[in-house]
Amino acid sequence: MIKKFKNKIKKIQDKPEDAKIRIIWVLAFLGIVIMAGAWYISLGFNNAPRNNNKSLFSSFPDFQKEINNIGKISEDYKTVIGDVVAEGEKIEIEGIVKNYITENNYLSDLSTDQTDTSISKLRLKNIEKLKNNWYVEYEQYHNGHLVDGSKISFQVDSVEKKVIASDSNFDPDINSDAIESKILEDEAFGLIIEYSKKDNLDLKSSQLVFYKNIKKNPAEYNLVWKINVFSLEPAYDYTYFVDAESGEIILAVDNLQ
Repeated sequence: MIKKFKNKIKKIQDKPEDAKIRIIWVLAFLGIVIMAGAWYISLGFNNAPRNNNKSLFSSFPDFQKEINNIGKISEDYKTVIGDVVAEGEKIEIEGIVKNYITENNYLSDLSTDQTDTSISKLRLKNIEKLKNNWYVEYEQYHNGHLVDGSKISFQVDSVEKKVIASDSNFDPDINSDAIESKILEDEAFGLIIEYSKKDNLDLKSSQLVFYKNIKKNPAEYNLVWKINVFSLEPAYDYTYFVDAESGEIILAVDNLQ
C-alpha cells in the first residue's frame, strides 16, 4: 500500500498544477485510515471477554501486534505526507519566483523547457527554507551549457508569500552560437598535462561551460572545458579553462591558495 501511495506522490511532482488538490486528497485518505483504525480498536474492545484479572490485550494474543502495525503504518503515512506538503510548498514558492521574474521583466527569454538549447535560460539549482524565509537559486544556461558563475538568487517571505530580496549577475548578451566542443575531453586533459609539465595528474571533474574571456577586447564568452585536476604527491589541485575550439589554456586557478 505504501508503495502505491508513493507512486501517487510521484504524480504530484509530474503534474505540479494539481499539487494542492492532490494534497487535500492525501490528507482525506489519512483521515479514513485513522478512523478505520479507531473503529477496529473499538470493535475489539466491545467483543472482548470481561475478566477483571486480564487486560484487553491479553484476551487477544494478536491484538497488540495489530495495534503496533497500525502505529507503524501511521508513521509511514506521516512521513510520506510530510514529503508531499514540503514538495507542494516548494512548487508554490518557485511559482511565486517565476511570476516575479515575468512581472518585473527580470529576463527577456526565461524558458522552463530544458530540452530547448537555442536560448539562454535558467535552471533551478537549489531551493531551501531557513527559518521564515525561502531561498531560491537559479543558474544560467546557454545553448544547453552552464554559464560559469552566472546565477540569480531570490529570498521569499514564507508568511507573506512574496519576494523580498534578489541578487543577479545574469548576462542576457551572450552571443556565442557554439553548441559542441571541437576537442575531446581527453585532448583537453592532455593539453593540461603538457601545459603544467606534470605527468602524474588525475582528472577529478570536467564540464563544458561558457566562460567570459576578459582577455579579449571586447570580452566575449567562449565554450570551454572546465577541468579540475589534482595530485597527492606533490599536493596539486588546479581548475583549468581550456578553449573547446582552439585548445588554448585561458585560465588556471590554484584551488589550494
